[in-house]
Amino acid sequence: MTTYFKILKEIVKKNKKQTAICFLIMFAMSILQVLIPLAMKGMIAEIETSLSWKTFAISICIYTCMWLGYNAINVKWYKHIDILGEKVLWLIREKVYDIIWNCEYSVYREHNKDYLKNIYVSLLPIYAFFIFAKR
Repeated sequence: MTTYFKILKEIVKKNKKQTAICFLIMFAMSILQVLIPLAMKGMIAEIETSLSWKTFAISICIYTCMWLGYNAINVKWYKHIDILGEKVLWLIREKVYDIIWNCEYSVYREHNKDYLKNIYVSLLPIYAFFIFAKR
């Protein structure tokens, strides 16, 4: 667990702006997820008291606009999470290349090409996790 937090801390430190944008968008989405049901409750109460088509139509328009706004923010969030994920995967790739590049020749000879291929094969599930976790 400490390794996870160390990696997370490094990701946040290297990508401060992108991480902050992702958290701000996530915060806005959370606020809208709270406001939409509360607004719906208020609109239903108003429709029950006024019983006019005008109030009903306005309530439907407001409710639709709230959901459209939420979906637009959600798309923006996915875009920024994708950018952040790309930066994280690039960081992992750079670290793997750095370790391979800076290892001593004797260590490299000790581990044959199949060992290095296994490093990339073991990274594939990590890439797949990030890709499928976003959906």
